[in-house]
Amino acid sequence: MSRNSSGPTSTARGEAQEVDQLSSQIDCTNTKSAADTQARTTRKRRAGKLKQRCRWVRTDGGRRASGFRDAGDRGGCVPRAIAIATRKPYREVHDALTEATARYVRRWPRSWIARWIKQSRGGRGYDPAHGSYDKIYGPYLESFGWRFTSTEGRKVYLRADELPPGRLIVRVHRHLVAAIDGVIHDTYNSARAGRRPVYGYYTEASS
Repeated sequence: MSRNSSGPTSTARGEAQEVDQLSSQIDCTNTKSAADTQARTTRKRRAGKLKQRCRWVRTDGGRRASGFRDAGDRGGCVPRAIAIATRKPYREVHDALTEATARYVRRWPRSWIARWIKQSRGGRGYDPAHGSYDKIYGPYLESFGWRFTSTEGRKVYLRADELPPGRLIVRVHRHLVAAIDGVIHDTYNSARAGRRPVYGYYTEASS
């Protein structure tokens, strides 16, 4: 009597195939779950980074309202930042810096800064809307109670989570910007997506 060898063997093979299929389904489910978890984590990280960046409010600091024809979209950062952070009228800040520049030239006429100012075309060097130096605007700020905190030796960037709260005048490369409680107030977003290094910042002495 012959036996059908396909009987028990086929059943075992069928069970094995079912186990393989079930295992494959479980693997696919686990892979999908891991991918979903990773995607959610990535989204949370991106959202966290966005929250830590400085928001930006567009403002010229009152330049146009003070009678100037242009809003100084790229130039004039020094009087703009000071006017915004200190709440002083733009015209007052602009005129005070102009006078401070003239005094600096008279006092240190042989300095390279004074030479550059005197040699500038059409006297533009005396106008803070065309640039100003920390040796000029620094003493001006100190005269009414603002103090500079250097970040030299530390990696500080123009980000909401890396700046102290309050009203700040932040110094970055070739630019001053007002930051109020982590929000940039400027004619453009000068934070460069939170990657712009900070050299230091001015705060009120009482802050």
